[in-house]
Amino acid sequence: MLSKLMVRVSLRLCIAASGLSVVTEPYRQLAYFSNLCCRTYYINPALLLDTHILLWSLSNSKKLPTEMRRSIERDSNELWLSPITTWEILMLIEKEKIHISHNEPTKWMKNILKTLPIKSAPLNHEVAIKSRQIKLPHQDPADRFIVATAIVYNLVLLTIDEKIIANDHHNVCYTNNS
Repeated sequence: MLSKLMVRVSLRLCIAASGLSVVTEPYRQLAYFSNLCCRTYYINPALLLDTHILLWSLSNSKKLPTEMRRSIERDSNELWLSPITTWEILMLIEKEKIHISHNEPTKWMKNILKTLPIKSAPLNHEVAIKSRQIKLPHQDPADRFIVATAIVYNLVLLTIDEKIIANDHHNVCYTNNS
């Protein structure tokens, strides 16, 4: 296996390149979209949006890294969403952690799902089983289901969640802030 130090060195070498650069290591291929890292090689990936990434994209938040925004906006990339993300957004609205201008959150969410070119990654038994097999430093069911969905459906998870990034899941894309 590659050591984390070797991966970090490879990251720094590839970040200078523009567009898609591919580095072939003896044990793994790494693909980089400028500052965006995917731990596995993807050309036009199917992207699973983590909850915060979807929310930031919808609100045009400056928190959404530029490379992630470009990946989301690229027509050649398929966008996917887990039903857990829908559930998590509705829970955040109920708990008043986020606010929307629409007075009916379920209608608002259904409209988003209808309007955006997003495919659904359904929950199934395989996702449920995988959610218990993955290593995460916490038991947050939403994170577990979202990571498991990416793995089961072979989707690239767009996230900046440090707890997910730190656990070496091969289907995770994230920004390199170093």
